[in-house]
Amino acid sequence: MTLSSTTKLLIPAAGFGKRLQANRSKELLVLKEESEPMIEWALKLAKLNKMNAVIISREDKVDLNVFLEKKKATYDLEVLYIASSLEWADSLLQAEMLWADRNIVLLPDTRFTPTSIIGSLNSSLIHAPYNFATFQPKSLNAWGAVRCKDKKCFIAEKPQVTIATDLAWGLFGFNRAYGKTLLRTILKSTSDFILLPDENIETIPLEQFEDKTRSGLGLFRL
Repeated sequence: MTLSSTTKLLIPAAGFGKRLQANRSKELLVLKEESEPMIEWALKLAKLNKMNAVIISREDKVDLNVFLEKKKATYDLEVLYIASSLEWADSLLQAEMLWADRNIVLLPDTRFTPTSIIGSLNSSLIHAPYNFATFQPKSLNAWGAVRCKDKKCFIAEKPQVTIATDLAWGLFGFNRAYGKTLLRTILKSTSDFILLPDENIETIPLEQFEDKTRSGLGLFRL
């Protein structure tokens, strides 16, 4: 089934989550407060927002790929297998052929509120080249961060030097024409902020955001 949507939800899932040392793909781990594999939450959000979900996986993540194949009967779902990836942003670049006019990126091991932020990001992309759903962690050093001032925005992955107005991003959206620029800038921005070349970039605040894999296997059913 294919929904008539100009927006896709892109879900990078090509990493192995080695820091968790789990016996299966991290996307298939089940949180203690939930009853389904972690990635199912993202698939449900795509369906709720009438968006096609694009999962970027690897052929050797057999357990995840078998699970996703079964889910195609329930969700509007595409799966792209890539050979390897340096970072999640590189995975998204390899999936360019599956981008829609508007795209929203959701990392599958995260949880956030409000979930309606996906609709807000989608609406914003009608006039913004890309946008970010943001939050304020205790420290920005372990997150992707944005700095916006006077219509100019800068981006950094795990910045070493920050200022009080810098924000972490939890998910983001981009228009097809601007995707390469954004993702290539992210790949170059390790530790230091780099200027994004376009104006009218929007940030939309999240109420709460978590990366569930940062606390180790203690959060999951084993």
